[in-house]
Amino acid sequence: MLAITATAIPALTLAADPASGARWFSLCASCHGDRAEGNAALRAPRLQGLSSAYLLRQLQDFRSGRRGSDPADRFGQEMRSMAALLPNDAATQDVAAYITGLQAPVAAASHGDLNSAVAYQTCAGCHGRAGEGNSSVGAPRLSGQDVAYIRRQLEGFRRGWRGAAPGDAPGRQMAAVVRALPEPALSQVLALFVAGSEPVAGAKGDR
Repeated sequence: MLAITATAIPALTLAADPASGARWFSLCASCHGDRAEGNAALRAPRLQGLSSAYLLRQLQDFRSGRRGSDPADRFGQEMRSMAALLPNDAATQDVAAYITGLQAPVAAASHGDLNSAVAYQTCAGCHGRAGEGNSSVGAPRLSGQDVAYIRRQLEGFRRGWRGAAPGDAPGRQMAAVVRALPEPALSQVLALFVAGSEPVAGAKGDR
């Protein structure tokens, strides 16, 4: 199993203003939903339940071009153009703070057999036993996410249009893990997520 090291994780400042973030989020809602619940038809992932640090890092990566610059990443390019509408770091922090404050609905489905899936053990070290995420290593929550979005991101890490940009240390780590897994293992993990997942009681989530 590959060793994963913690990387520097940007943090929200005390000055982050969720009310201002709500206004900026109006740019996002048409794709990601009014409550950041995501829209699979538009290839827009669910943002509910993601930590402020992870959201902030992704917004910064889109704005800087570390993510969404590769021509093969069509949806990433669209997101990059939207993130560019945020005028400064304060706006990115505000919108991340607002999204973090949105309450995600409690998952009703069973999480399948993630805990016993051999393939998922590589992922569980960072993303949690039930895909609940781990903010201490910057690993986002996977539980409840659209499986097509997860598959597309895994493909991006494997093919190099995500995680290859200079300065994207977490992306490089993720790409190395994905490339070390054979395709059948990745398909097994995805099949389990299709069955639905929910947080394990007492697990440390990405919040």
